[in-house]
Amino acid sequence: MLYTKTRHNLGLIRIVLLLSISCFAFHSHAFAERIKEITAEEYRDLGFAEQKKGNLPQALAYYIKASELGLESPVVFNDIGIIYESADMISKAESYYLKAVQVDENYLPALMNLAFLYLGQGKNELAFQHFRKRY
Repeated sequence: MLYTKTRHNLGLIRIVLLLSISCFAFHSHAFAERIKEITAEEYRDLGFAEQKKGNLPQALAYYIKASELGLESPVVFNDIGIIYESADMISKAESYYLKAVQVDENYLPALMNLAFLYLGQGKNELAFQHFRKRY
């Protein structure tokens, strides 16, 4: 009888150990997947993919994350401006177009977007200044 209980207890201990090990392995793998870092450039690429699909809120989230991670790219700032302009958030669009031009004063898409933005607001002098810079 004592031999049977000991054998039974060893069996339970083995089961508990196996469950513990498998649980630990699963959580370690899940945790590793969660902390995998995505670079700013990868966020920019994800944003561009979402923008092409027409999913502008998700694209904006990715672009902003790329910017927060230190990506000082006129392309990203211009893309953020485009999304804000499409949402009729004109002052935010303007600020991001200007950021793009601050990073690269010769970035042609942002200069053109600023020119058309100002033209649409009736700010003809500002529009023509940016058209001139563009050309």
